[in-house]
Amino acid sequence: MKPDEIEILGELITSGADFKPAIVEKKREYVLRSRLEPLMIVIVLLSIEWFLRKRFGLA
Repeated sequence: MKPDEIEILGELITSGADFKPAIVEKKREYVLRSRLEPLMIVIVLLSIEWFLRKRFGLA
C-alpha cells in the first residue's frame, strides 16, 4: 500500500459491502467484599490510636 492510499483507507474499509461496525465495551466490576477487611482493619487501628491519644493526653 502506498502512503497516499493510507489516507483513504478508512473510506475503503467502510465502503465494503460486508463491513458491519461493532461496538466493543469492556466492563470491570470490583467486589466490595474483597476490600472490606483492609478497610475495617484501618478503621480499628485509627480508633485505637485516637483512644490512646485521648487517654494519655497526646493532642
